[in-house]
Amino acid sequence: MILDSVLQADPEATSKSSLVSDLDRRVEQVEEEFQSSPLGQLLADPTSSTKLIGATIREIYWEIHCYQPSTTKAGFSMIGGITPEERKVMRSLLMHKWEEVEHRIWALDGYKALGGDQSRIGRESEFMSPGAFAVAAVWERLATRINPLAYLGAEYLFEDLTARLTKSAIQSLATRGFSQQGLRFISDHAIEDEKHSRLLKHLIVEVSERHPEVKKDTLFAFDCFRHVYPMPLWLESYARAKTDLNSQGLLE
Repeated sequence: MILDSVLQADPEATSKSSLVSDLDRRVEQVEEEFQSSPLGQLLADPTSSTKLIGATIREIYWEIHCYQPSTTKAGFSMIGGITPEERKVMRSLLMHKWEEVEHRIWALDGYKALGGDQSRIGRESEFMSPGAFAVAAVWERLATRINPLAYLGAEYLFEDLTARLTKSAIQSLATRGFSQQGLRFISDHAIEDEKHSRLLKHLIVEVSERHPEVKKDTLFAFDCFRHVYPMPLWLESYARAKTDLNSQGLLE
């Protein structure tokens, strides 16, 4: 099992890892940015427009559907570049990334369940936003320019932030009347990404102890990814959803 090594992890060692602490501080900053943003306030306010929330989530699903093939391919490329001496780490990361492959389908299912424009499907290159393109470009560049083990930094932003935000999001969305299929991507990640975050913490501790020189690249990978994700991408989705609803006269 992919998480077997986590069950043997030393929580004290994880808490004392300077690299994990540095990454956690960065994730907390992103979490604060989200909560103070118009999108975070929209989600937290029980009187806010359900239509706008649904349309925004739908657009974020579309972004995921568009960028994930590139981030997945780049992730596999980075993992494949890890040296044979770290094959156990490689195996854990490969299995984790393999579990993520179908999430593009989950995102598209959610997009359709929330009323997404069916004419976009099959024309992803035409309807890919600049934000999704930027996410793909950052991952593709990381895959060719830095230590492959630095993959852990970029992936940590995906997993740990999602684990933090989906829990509160699903509570807020539960009473909004959205279909189960429309929220499946969020509800499943609220459970799975907490496990994935623990896995990555454990691997980061292992790797940083054996390869302290990788810390700089790991933080650099996180910071590069943070430059385009999540807030630029999500706020663009929010603005697009708002414009679309206004144009149809549907925004309360």
